[in-house]
Amino acid sequence: MLLSMRFLLVTVIASAIAASSIWPGASLAQVSGNTFTSPTFGYTVEWQSPWFFLQESADPGFDYLALSAGTKTGQFFGGGQVGSAANELSGVIVAYSQQQGVTNYTPMTDDSGSLLRSDGETEAWAVYSLSLDLGSGPAVEAAVYLAVVQIENGLSVVVIVDGLMSDYNETDGYRDVISILSVNGIPLPLPGDASAATDTTADAATGTSASASGGTGGLRGSAAEQWRDDEPGR
Repeated sequence: MLLSMRFLLVTVIASAIAASSIWPGASLAQVSGNTFTSPTFGYTVEWQSPWFFLQESADPGFDYLALSAGTKTGQFFGGGQVGSAANELSGVIVAYSQQQGVTNYTPMTDDSGSLLRSDGETEAWAVYSLSLDLGSGPAVEAAVYLAVVQIENGLSVVVIVDGLMSDYNETDGYRDVISILSVNGIPLPLPGDASAATDTTADAATGTSASASGGTGGLRGSAAEQWRDDEPGR
């Protein structure tokens, strides 16, 4: 998939919300009520209040949806799979870290010190803290949930939920707002869910991880090379 790149960080979204309740130029063509239907691939994304629609688009290779709930942003990128969900997640982790203004990008842990990350073949997620440099004034402290959900027909949906660190703390580590999001009617994996978590260690710079069994979720080469290989026409 192309992740090149529509990450709408929380401050950008907050500014847009202040200006309008609907993203400027947004099209509702693929949205009915609280359901988005991918125009290219046919998968659906469902949400409940307080999430509301911001923007959707279809570009060569992937479809895109943006939602908001106050200063929290939910983004969905749907397109072709690139290996396992864990492999794709590693690329997403790197790509997010490279967004302008992102610093102090660090894997988060739960109260017991376990890494908030799960690497699987068809479903993977991770949670990171970060600082966002706005160019003036102090940096904003934030948190991001990154997930990959692989569905039928060789498709993957990348999910990014980010917001202020205060949002993260006030919503039980985003669990309250992620639990009301689903893809094809299937709820997203919840961060910190004991049934889904794996014993992993991670490198904040590369996004690679290794499970206790010795498997790896790293990319074959750099993140840029990995995602570029899946561009249309290559």
